[in-house]
Amino acid sequence: MSAKLLDSQLAWPIIEKELYAVVQAVKKFEHILFGRKILLYCDHAPLQFIHSAGSVSHKLTRWSLGLMKFDIELMHVPGKLNVVADALSRL
Repeated sequence: MSAKLLDSQLAWPIIEKELYAVVQAVKKFEHILFGRKILLYCDHAPLQFIHSAGSVSHKLTRWSLGLMKFDIELMHVPGKLNVVADALSRL
């Protein structure tokens, strides 16, 4: 799955772009993912704490609440160790 960000979305902070990608992917594949354990590997560490973050934007809170119906476990993989994503980004 891929998507191009609109000009207004390009100005979003990185955490919003990262969570937006998760939300869009989960929406697209909801019929496959619902009721299953989802392991999400990401090189953006702050996403691990999105459900427990105290003061986040309304947008992040809304997206986070929408994802709570899924059994998602976020796993942080440092960028240097994330060779699969690095290889895919070079295609």
